[in-house]
Amino acid sequence: MSAIPVILLIFLMFFGCGNPQGNENDCPLGQPTAIFSDTLKEIQSQKFEVTGQESLETVQFKNGVELELAQRGCEEISQEFQFRLLELADQNKTIAWVEAGVEQFKFLATLGEQFSPFFIWATSIEEQKQNFAFNTPQELAPGFFVTFNKVAGSDYSILIVKLHTEKK
Repeated sequence: MSAIPVILLIFLMFFGCGNPQGNENDCPLGQPTAIFSDTLKEIQSQKFEVTGQESLETVQFKNGVELELAQRGCEEISQEFQFRLLELADQNKTIAWVEAGVEQFKFLATLGEQFSPFFIWATSIEEQKQNFAFNTPQELAPGFFVTFNKVAGSDYSILIVKLHTEKK
């Protein structure tokens, strides 16, 4: 799979870099860093909180989508995207949720050049969209997984996409 090095680089790039405290016992990746900024024209508001190796970023986009992004870990890292969506074509079909995830990652990729790695995630997920089942990790590259979940509602739905590593 030719996307393996790219997926690894993307994951590490978005998770964090450097060690802000300089403590050699801390995670080599450093603390999670904010991915988004309220200076982007498509973002209405953004908030970022970090505690140790965990962070929560809340973003309200001008298109009505709300995103909560939780980042955590050191040896095994994860980024959990919770998109609050106003409508979803067919809430009963897994593939509809996966396609919604692909659509959200493609949207994130349009925010600027630094967000183009989201397009690679979208493409990798789209190529395997038939293989996904809820709450079941799908390996996109050795050690790199995507897990989909959902909270369906009448007024809005929450699409949960978790990008994570797992040691074997």
